[in-house]
Amino acid sequence: MQWEDTGILLKKQKFGEKNHIFVFLTKTHGKHAGLYRGKTSLPESGEHIKLNWKARLQDHLGEWSGIERQQRSPLMHIFGHTGKLYALSSALSLTEKTLAERDAHPILYEYLVTFIKDLQTEDTSWILAYISYEISLLREIGFGMDLSKCAVTGNTENLAFVSPKTGHAVTRQGGEGYLDRLLPLPSFMRDLDLSRAETSSVFPEPLHLQEAFALTKHFLEKYVASCNPSSFKNDLPPYRMLLVNWIETLRQRTTDSNK
Repeated sequence: MQWEDTGILLKKQKFGEKNHIFVFLTKTHGKHAGLYRGKTSLPESGEHIKLNWKARLQDHLGEWSGIERQQRSPLMHIFGHTGKLYALSSALSLTEKTLAERDAHPILYEYLVTFIKDLQTEDTSWILAYISYEISLLREIGFGMDLSKCAVTGNTENLAFVSPKTGHAVTRQGGEGYLDRLLPLPSFMRDLDLSRAETSSVFPEPLHLQEAFALTKHFLEKYVASCNPSSFKNDLPPYRMLLVNWIETLRQRTTDSNK
């Protein structure tokens, strides 16, 4: 059994003294693990790589070979930006812990490729791309949010809240009497394009970012963690919390500078 594909390295861990287990999100074979023999020229998590997998039987762990990586990782400059590093690590960890083994997710694969490319630009839209990726991940496993119109009135304007049960947007008028039970919907989230072909380059207010992360966290904890509770151990990946804390630091700096 053998195939060739391209993939994004989600996770690597040592296996013995010289070998590693690599977990990739591949374009056509889904999340796939395999043994890599060797300890030199190891790819970095998040790298987009051409690879080969082979095993005697399809249900075996198998081995990676023919891994072709660039001499200089295109992710190198990301490691000098704390927020981007946290965002990349969080996205990779969420993907690795969420998806079932060997189920193809070609759409999510393309979203992840695009998100990582966004991280490598000087544009500030990378934070929007990250939030959009979390929404994409939820949608991919069947728990998509509908932020296009009010679930009660059908209106497409003045959307201000999200139902914590359904993930559908609600206007203030539509949620009258239940506002204390609804989740705030930051205005910038209504315009997020999941394809990220046209993403705003305006960095949102840190307070609105906090609301966005609280919104996606609710559904990630409710649905994603429940899909694979043993992997999450009742918690989302720690890098996601570090990213949220980084945003809180931005908010405090903004507050202090306005005093």
